Amino acid sequence: MRKLICIISSITNFSSYVGFILLIITMLFLTISSALRSGNHPILGDVEITSLLMVCIIFFGIPYTQSKDAHIKIGLFADRLPWYLQKVLDITSSILTFFMASIISIVYYHTTLRYIENPEFSVLLNIPLLPFKILIFILSLLWAVECILKLFLDISKSRETYREGE
Repeated sequence: MRKLICIISSITNFSSYVGFILLIITMLFLTISSALRSGNHPILGDVEITSLLMVCIIFFGIPYTQSKDAHIKIGLFADRLPWYLQKVLDITSSILTFFMASIISIVYYHTTLRYIENPEFSVLLNIPLLPFKILIFILSLLWAVECILKLFLDISKSRETYREGE
């Protein structure tokens, strides 16, 4: 089990590095694009390229954010509950997030199959959209796996805390 967790963590960390590199590329591209636009030499399709890069950045970052439990949380209500109810809310949240990530994976799996049969391209630059659909499918699947890992870790921590409280 530890080896599997190590492999999944390595893949997740790699995806975060790719997302970080894409973020730097996007920032540089937007800077150059803005400078050229103000000099009356706009880059053709800069909005299209930026939109596709932003989708990649977001989906490369979601599994890493899930693995580090770094999503935004508002604990105004939950922090005042007893520890066991907090754990129930954490586990419920992990289950719901897993189902959401799974639904996204399934939808993009079918979308990818459809795009293989009938390829579509971006409007202005004719960039094939299939690689982006495949990336979203794989990364949302990785997100779902990270949700399952978090769920198992939450359950095992809850058991340990319960046993210590006896």
